[in-house]
Amino acid sequence: MGLEIERKFCLESSQLLHRLLDEGLKPSHKHLRQVYTHISPHETKRYRHDGEKFIKTHKKGSGLIREEIEEEVLEEEFYLALQKPVGNVIDKERYTFNLQGYEACIDCFNGSLEGLVFLEVEFPDEEKAHTFNLP
Repeated sequence: MGLEIERKFCLESSQLLHRLLDEGLKPSHKHLRQVYTHISPHETKRYRHDGEKFIKTHKKGSGLIREEIEEEVLEEEFYLALQKPVGNVIDKERYTFNLQGYEACIDCFNGSLEGLVFLEVEFPDEEKAHTFNLP
């Protein structure tokens, strides 16, 4: 069990990603497929396949800081979860890189969420999250 301290920014397009790539950024890239099986104001449960592993994530709380529990599961459990989604099954491309010393990623969504782009930045503590400014 750990704490996730994260800020998310909705981007107008993938233009920032393309500009970073043009400037020489070499992020790691993964295709993610995920499905939520529970969503409430203070708790979510999701399953994710990242091309290598199948991961179940349980998050509690809301806002900037949430409790996060992740565990690797069998492929069969992931495919069972796909049979009972809450909302859409999500497919996205994730580009992970370092931004001002913090782990960051840009998610470009596919399918029914095509065109949606998020920047997520993870922080070691709440103070750094509050004082962070996008470049």
